[in-house]
Amino acid sequence: MAKGRKPKPIAMHLRDGTYREDRHGGAHPSPMEGIPSCPKHLNPAAKKIWRELVRVLRDAGILTKADVWTMERFCAAQARLQAAEAALDKISLTDGDGVIIKRLYVIIRGESDECNRRGALLGLDPANRGKLNLPAKPTTSGIATRD
Repeated sequence: MAKGRKPKPIAMHLRDGTYREDRHGGAHPSPMEGIPSCPKHLNPAAKKIWRELVRVLRDAGILTKADVWTMERFCAAQARLQAAEAALDKISLTDGDGVIIKRLYVIIRGESDECNRRGALLGLDPANRGKLNLPAKPTTSGIATRD
């Protein structure tokens, strides 16, 4: 079992100008360039999340067609999470129907975990976004930020 942090993808080395053939090897797989199409089976809420996620990842310059399955699972889980939270908001905690409330909390916890796992793979959390080494964007004040 390998220990230590995961290696930085070759594409990021190429983009950042840190690629060295002696360290990274001559041949490397290149991900399918372009924006993945939204899967037709996603529900409308998940499709809305998909569109927002595509915009964010495209602007960051890290989106490829190879991300389709990770994005699909993230969007579906996020849509279920939002639906469970909306259902929980409609239920009064004093109603006495604790079984439904408990089930909603189980769904929320499970979907939150799924979103966290998939989001980390896509660089959506601060810790993993920092590992992506995204180029800094200049702001109107002239100070570069990482958003």
